[in-house]
Amino acid sequence: MADILFLRGAPAFSAFRLQGLQQRIQALVPEAKIISADYQHVVKLKAALDDEGRKQLSALLEERTADNRERGTLFFVTPRIGTISPWSSKATDIAWNCGLAAIERIERGSAERIEVVPAALKAQISAVLHDRMIETVLDDFTQSSELFRHFSPKP
Repeated sequence: MADILFLRGAPAFSAFRLQGLQQRIQALVPEAKIISADYQHVVKLKAALDDEGRKQLSALLEERTADNRERGTLFFVTPRIGTISPWSSKATDIAWNCGLAAIERIERGSAERIEVVPAALKAQISAVLHDRMIETVLDDFTQSSELFRHFSPKP
């Protein structure tokens, strides 16, 4: 049975880009505030990783300790469901070349947490955060298993 690991990565945006994103969101909801915007790595495993493999994966993805405060509304921006991003292909190849054969695939998304998001405006804020042609916004991390679902090619 395959497991899925979640590893918190580096900040997803520079201070300048985060400020611009904050301004676009506040145009919709003036009292909204971005609490955090970090990369979140989602790793699908074929087999369990031993302690050494887990340390190696953590170093490879520059894992940071998770923030357990869980404040605000989560907007998890991932590659569009049913696609494999170029970042994923390269990261998975690097992991395999490092001897991490237990990894099936690595994917990366950005997890933005925003305070004061009215439910009626959640879809509009999602539209500001992602490009609907190539990205999807998920409501929580458990939905990220959809990233690894296989689809049959269409004619």
